[in-house]
Amino acid sequence: MPNKPNTIKKQLFIVDDHNLFRDGIKFILSDEEHLEVLAEASNGKEFLDLLQYSVQIWY
Repeated sequence: MPNKPNTIKKQLFIVDDHNLFRDGIKFILSDEEHLEVLAEASNGKEFLDLLQYSVQIWY
């Protein structure tokens, strides 16, 4: 079995007021193994509300 380098997925939020655009971006990114869409929001306030529940602690 070949060794794979340790890769950390980049985690993303998609924020746009057009649902069709968000769906398209999610579809495009779905094939990218190093990217992970955590959530989506339709505006900045919704994004900030989601963000406070998605904080990761790094140590």
